[in-house]
Amino acid sequence: MRLELMSSFLDYCERILKENKDAIFILDRFHITYYFVALERPDGNARYQEIIRRLKNFPVHIYVPFVSDEEIEQRSAHRERKDIIWETHLKKRLEQRGFSNLRDMYSTEQHETRKLLEIQGIPYSAIEVKPPHA
Repeated sequence: MRLELMSSFLDYCERILKENKDAIFILDRFHITYYFVALERPDGNARYQEIIRRLKNFPVHIYVPFVSDEEIEQRSAHRERKDIIWETHLKKRLEQRGFSNLRDMYSTEQHETRKLLEIQGIPYSAIEVKPPHA
């Protein structure tokens, strides 16, 4: 369903860009997140590659924030998410991905994201997020 949503959204973007060449869309890791979702589906990779092909036809530049390994635990704490549902979600993600802690999982995901961006060839900028007191 998420891949269908992304494809529909790109249809919308194409329509708007035809109407207004100066239109701008700001997306938060939109296509990167969908890559990891696509891997979970048998037909996901082919459908994801079609989405990437379409994205390359847009006037697009991707900005992706990265945090240092030392900051991952603190930055992923989400003080506002201290309920049992959030804790259960994190535990499930760690188990599904074969990690025992958030730092290793997020560090690996950031590394994979950088590799993916290079492979895809879509223009991007990596934004190194500094510690709050730096």
